[in-house]
Amino acid sequence: MTLTGRRKEFLTAIQETYAATGEPLHYEDIARLLGVSKWTAYDMVRELAKQGLVSIEYTTNQSEKQVGRSRLAIRPAVASSFFISLPEESARVLEMIRTCEPGATKEHFQVFMQRATASDSKGMFCFYLVAALVLLSNRLIRSGGLLSILESLLVFSSSELGLVAAAGMVVALIIRGGVHPEMVNHLQESVACFHEYIGEITEEERTKITGFWQKALNINLAEI
Repeated sequence: MTLTGRRKEFLTAIQETYAATGEPLHYEDIARLLGVSKWTAYDMVRELAKQGLVSIEYTTNQSEKQVGRSRLAIRPAVASSFFISLPEESARVLEMIRTCEPGATKEHFQVFMQRATASDSKGMFCFYLVAALVLLSNRLIRSGGLLSILESLLVFSSSELGLVAAAGMVVALIIRGGVHPEMVNHLQESVACFHEYIGEITEEERTKITGFWQKALNINLAEI
């Protein structure tokens, strides 16, 4: 899902204001925030709604003198931040994994797990957990047919089952590989959440996470 710079500016304003106030916005509020006409704001909100990035509802304000008067209530869509932030973050994380020296593995792992815990999106939690799994398993799946098996799981007809099975396989490899027990314990606790969340996020989010994991495997293959 791609956004022009202008649309991203509007979406960011909506997301940040809604996060700060917890209240839906009207297109006139957005116009004031960005210094544009209310008609420009209205048109842009409609375009964002078509892309599924914001929701628009009609609500009745009980404090209005005119009984029954309704107004537009604009909220960011739940998953929109995932799709906006993932492409750039995916590239950064892949580079972190690719260039990570053995001595920095624990530090990188902690960064990914902290980001997963701090995320307010189940999709981003799953993404960062997969990043942690890739980081710890990167050097463990370069021999034999392990890469092929993992690739097969990631193209399973059910993305949910494929991701769960891939995570289980990789965790088993990590434990067998002798990773520090503290890191394994943290990982196992988070994988329990992963199993729950991966079934609750959208199919499109699972597809994006699968695509990230496949890119990581391609990097792994290129370095063999």
